[in-house]
Amino acid sequence: MMNKALISEAVISKKRIYQLIALAIPFAFFGLVEGGLRLVDYGREIPLFIDYPQADNSTAPQYLLPRPDVVKRYFPEGSSAPSVTIETNFFLKEKPKKALRIVVQGGSTAAGFPFGYGASIAGMLDYRLKQSFPDRTVEVINTALAAVNSYTVLDFVDEIIEQQPDAVLIYAGHNEYLGILGVGSAYTAANSPAATLLYLKLKNSRIFQLLQNLYW
Repeated sequence: MMNKALISEAVISKKRIYQLIALAIPFAFFGLVEGGLRLVDYGREIPLFIDYPQADNSTAPQYLLPRPDVVKRYFPEGSSAPSVTIETNFFLKEKPKKALRIVVQGGSTAAGFPFGYGASIAGMLDYRLKQSFPDRTVEVINTALAAVNSYTVLDFVDEIIEQQPDAVLIYAGHNEYLGILGVGSAYTAANSPAATLLYLKLKNSRIFQLLQNLYW
């Protein structure tokens, strides 16, 4: 009886190992494909913030700026993305001590359209805070741009948090229906919030980009 029990346990154990291997094979396959595509530098990542280029031997402080054409991250490579951009505004790569750093998010109204940064929430807030705190480094960073909605606001969150803002000011809501990825937009992922959120998670995957480009 003891031998039979041991044999039975061994069979069950082997069966579980085979099941785990069977479950692992698809993940391993897609992992290898994803790694291979990245190894040959297929696809792209479009970060929200980019380095301001300067000479290699420069001793000047390094600056970042919101990438003007960041909206391209929501469209297949080579497709016609809307001609909306973030107006150039710079901030220090290393946040100074006692600096006051605020990030503004939103659509065209927050971006100051059609008058530009000076008439935007970020521009006016930057001016006012610098008058109120002349002894501090004040940085009000504008990441707002036209034709976007709360999906874009959500998609920028992690990258904004990495910049250690003291506050994030969001002024949005006008483009929820027709903004990029909105349910009424020509640039929608699907008529489903869940599917759109999944798209935001998958868009940097090289496998997803390959399938997207093939479909396009």
